[in-house]
Amino acid sequence: MKTFFVRENDIIGRYSGAFFAIITLSFLIVLPAIAQVGNDDIENRLLLDTEVIYDSKTDHCTVQWDCVDESLTGKCIQYHNDQWYHFNAGSEPKLYLNIFDQHCRDLFGVQVVVLKGTPCQPETYQVLSCVSLETQNDIHIPLEDLVEGQNYLVNVDGYLEDFCQFKIQLSAEPIGLPVDQLQDVEVTSSQQGAMATMSWKLDQDLESPVREFQIYRRIQYSVKN
Repeated sequence: MKTFFVRENDIIGRYSGAFFAIITLSFLIVLPAIAQVGNDDIENRLLLDTEVIYDSKTDHCTVQWDCVDESLTGKCIQYHNDQWYHFNAGSEPKLYLNIFDQHCRDLFGVQVVVLKGTPCQPETYQVLSCVSLETQNDIHIPLEDLVEGQNYLVNVDGYLEDFCQFKIQLSAEPIGLPVDQLQDVEVTSSQQGAMATMSWKLDQDLESPVREFQIYRRIQYSVKN
């Protein structure tokens, strides 16, 4: 009996009376990529058309430090994972920036700054509005005294490094709570069977201008990555 050695696919196999070959299989393991939104960088900022709803998320976004200036916003904004939008005011002197359907990992919500100026030239920026929500409620940010034909920049970031999924809309109609009127009110409640009773008291300086109350149910989500 003779023994021969043959090379098959760079592997040495043995021939002894009957032919056989050692065949190697290669496996390609594809790991899922960590996706960023397309408007992560200011040069790829997304145009907000009025009355159009956009879905987005802050997960894994990065900061272009040459394009922001924290001294303009103070403690209102701490940049961590931001993204950029822009819009033209057209002939509308007042619009609303609606943020709603937030689902956040840490339940902090997003933070938003609206600017006027040249993209990525912080020395030209003027702050129109700056808001840290610290809530997942549906809110609207009023944008007043808009200049006809003026372009504006919008920066959205996860508050305290939160990862959030959310919807954003530029509209003539507000959605949710007015961000400049959010305030803590001490509420007491009791329940008997299916009946719940709630009571609260306003500060004296608010008793006169307030005409009605609206009660919203707050739903908390925990997003696992």
